[in-house]
Amino acid sequence: MKGSVGRIVDLAGARRLSALGPSLPEFVSAAYSLFNRRLLAEALLDSWIVVEQVINSPWKTNYQSRARDPAHTRRLEAGRSFTANIRAEVLWATGVLEDDLYDLLQRARKHRNDLAHGANVSVAAAGEGMNAMRGILELVLGRTPALAYSPEYLTF
Repeated sequence: MKGSVGRIVDLAGARRLSALGPSLPEFVSAAYSLFNRRLLAEALLDSWIVVEQVINSPWKTNYQSRARDPAHTRRLEAGRSFTANIRAEVLWATGVLEDDLYDLLQRARKHRNDLAHGANVSVAAAGEGMNAMRGILELVLGRTPALAYSPEYLTF
């Protein structure tokens, strides 16, 4: 029975993620699967996709909801003006993100950029991407999804 309850809780988390982005549950599970198979670049990219999509939730709650007019709303929604980096910076500066999570997000973002612009990835970099994904999921879900992964890969 315990396993059934766990699956119901995970389904509720998947539904909450789907509300943030219809493909997010698949990206989360893919990131874990890819990391376990040592497909580091793919795991880092999928985990960063989750981070970028999920960080929009506290951004919308804390800032977009306070838009003064439709033009202001469009500016706050614009990913080009308010990138994930800027959103994380503002969320951290206003106390929405804890110091440790903010630092982890910044390291994961740098690893993603190193991969995208220099074809450079390591187990440690992919592991920090996974930890950033887990941290941001914990922020919005209140817990980390109970998916199988190899924790020894996440210990550095």
